[in-house]
Amino acid sequence: MCCSNNISACSDYKHILKAFNLSPNQKRLLYGICITPTAHLYSRSFTVEYSLTSGSIRSGIKRLVAYSLICKDSTDIWRIKNEGMQAWLHLLLTTNDSEKAESLRFGEWDSPTSKQSAPSKAVPASVP
Repeated sequence: MCCSNNISACSDYKHILKAFNLSPNQKRLLYGICITPTAHLYSRSFTVEYSLTSGSIRSGIKRLVAYSLICKDSTDIWRIKNEGMQAWLHLLLTTNDSEKAESLRFGEWDSPTSKQSAPSKAVPASVP
C-alpha cells in the first residue's frame, strides 16, 4: 500500500477514531477518501459529494496525515493508510449490517489480501 501501517493489527478502530476527536469536516474528508480514493481531492465532484471546501480539505489533510490516518500511494492517490481500518470503515459506511461491521472493528485480519469476508470476533481475555 502507501506506507507502513502504524496501527497494530489488533487495534480497536472505533475507539482510535474517537480518540482523535476529528471535526465534522475532517470526518467527511476521511470518509470520502475511504469510499472514493482519489488523486483529485479538490475536484468539484469530490467537494460537492462530501460537502467540503478547499480550506477544509487543506486543513483536514494536515491533521489526518499527522495522525497517520491517510497517505498518498505511489500513484498519488489519497488512501486510508491502514488496510484494516480502510476495510472496516468502508464496510461501516456502505452497509446496513451493523453486526458484520462490528465484527471487523478490531482489525483481526489474516492478511491484507485475505479474501475472508468477515473475520471472527475478538474474544476478550478472561479476568480471574
